[in-house]
Amino acid sequence: MKIMGTKPEGITIFMAPGSTWNTKRWTASGYTELAKLLRARGAEVVLVGSKAERALCEEIARAVPGVRNKAGETSLGDLVQLLRTGRALITNDSGSMHAAAISGLPTVAVFGPTTLDLGFRPWSNAAVVVQKDLDCRPCGKHGHDQCPLGHHNCMEKIEARQVLEALDALI
Repeated sequence: MKIMGTKPEGITIFMAPGSTWNTKRWTASGYTELAKLLRARGAEVVLVGSKAERALCEEIARAVPGVRNKAGETSLGDLVQLLRTGRALITNDSGSMHAAAISGLPTVAVFGPTTLDLGFRPWSNAAVVVQKDLDCRPCGKHGHDQCPLGHHNCMEKIEARQVLEALDALI
């Protein structure tokens, strides 16, 4: 993947913490810590996702003053348009990652149980993947409801500062 060198207008950072598969979700605490770091820098943080992901996004928004929760408020087409107004998206391996590619938004994708060699990736040159190299990855073609080994290290071991460093390198 190529890292984009230009910065889009604006200081809105979108975060999409949900996924259909539980094991494809980076931790709520990771997203919360990242939102705190971004807010401390003066960024506007906006959470996006489906109606089913609204409670997860609300948990993060309640923990970080000033974070807005737009989960469940947009259609897929509206989400693509909304993402065009931001500087970047932090997401899991999910539909939001692909919506960002369509919108042209630089993306940091956090990968856990799936891997690039399975064909999963952000389909954009303006993207970077954060992941841990573990012997248990991949644990399946898609995610699972629970980690088959009971530890979920592929997501638990990723720190907010690592994701922030990837974002800084990207934009």
